[in-house]
Amino acid sequence: MKELLAHSHEYSTDAVSHVHKYLMKNEVPVNLFEPYIEEIFNHLRGEPFKKFLESEKYTRFCQWKNLELNIQLTMNDFSVHRIIGRGGFGEVYGCRKADTGKMYAMKCLDKKRIKMKQGETLALNERLMLSLVSTGQKFQVDCPFIVCMTYAFHTPDKLCFILDLMNGGDLHYHLNQHGVFNELEMKFYAAEVILGLEHMHRRFIVYRDLKPANILLDEHGHVRISDLGLACDFSTKKPYASVGTHGYMAPEVLSKGTTYDSSADWFSFGCVLYKLLKGHSPFRQHKIKDKNEIDRMTLTMKAKQKQRFDADEKESDCILHGYIKKLGGPFASAWQTRYAKLYPNRLELHPESTTKPELVILDQVEEVSADLQHVKGEQCIVVRTRDAKIVLTNPDEISLKEWALSLRSAHKSSMEMLGNMARKAGKIYGAERDPTNGN
Repeated sequence: MKELLAHSHEYSTDAVSHVHKYLMKNEVPVNLFEPYIEEIFNHLRGEPFKKFLESEKYTRFCQWKNLELNIQLTMNDFSVHRIIGRGGFGEVYGCRKADTGKMYAMKCLDKKRIKMKQGETLALNERLMLSLVSTGQKFQVDCPFIVCMTYAFHTPDKLCFILDLMNGGDLHYHLNQHGVFNELEMKFYAAEVILGLEHMHRRFIVYRDLKPANILLDEHGHVRISDLGLACDFSTKKPYASVGTHGYMAPEVLSKGTTYDSSADWFSFGCVLYKLLKGHSPFRQHKIKDKNEIDRMTLTMKAKQKQRFDADEKESDCILHGYIKKLGGPFASAWQTRYAKLYPNRLELHPESTTKPELVILDQVEEVSADLQHVKGEQCIVVRTRDAKIVLTNPDEISLKEWALSLRSAHKSSMEMLGNMARKAGKIYGAERDPTNGN
């Protein structure tokens, strides 16, 4: 223990003063721990990293990575499951990598089908674009808002891309099942799509096919942009081809011979947001199916917009399981820090174990304690459900109070929402039911 304590890092007076100043004012900005993080990284870049590079562990790591990179993958390295999607050139399967047990999506493109449809250029372009967004010389990190590629190989009959598994459906499906989204839901998805597009644009890639059907959800409800078959590199030459989905294509993409760049994606992005709120793209009212008419309306028609957006509401959605990770805490990722305003006071509770967590449904929550309660000598938030009592605590009193405020706000909003649903049901079915019980 003494040896471990001897390696403790002493922070500078400036860093301590920076944190102390805000805590004394009961303020927790997203960059609160930035001085600490910078000092830790500067320290780790020095002697500790030098010793690591000289260690046997690093040598063994490099040997294993070299072996991994030189192994040619085959179908035998994966356990292939059911079909989860179909495309013009093939199918997408769920699969599990045999040596790690990790689940992926395997996109298999049929070589005969590609040749019959003269799709060689499209298939090779998709492979190239996936490589560019999944890695890169300056950005060696996968983007959490794009369906990235981990492996690629081919068999005598197929080209195989091993991609991130997204098993939550796409926004087009959920739009049909759920109806139009409200503004809070739209903002959440918009923020994540923006980050995915920015990741591409920093690599000089224009996506060119943004639409709800190409925005997939994972099991936690986060979205990623998928299917980069029409994406294009504009680092050396701007494209001018008219490609994409009618109703989402920008005017400059529709105009023959006109070059364009990443700005075309922002037009498509606006059309996607419009559809999430209205149920149709701005240039496809009344179920118009004629592509030429849709293109004409895109070039000439002014889209009708809502007079105003609703007043901003405080984001207070919570999932009550596992431990709480608060936006703005130490070591928050770069996108969280940059886009903190898009997720105000958002609480995310992540499971501590790999087992599937038990979720608490909003209408099961009967009470969130108005004040902090003392449980076993610690200040806690007490959440009472129909069948249980959930106790949340945190040694940081400031964060604990913020959690309590957000939870009470979430509970109040859910009760109001359930009450409105009950009243609507009463008008439809002729009887009003109590939203807090199952009768």
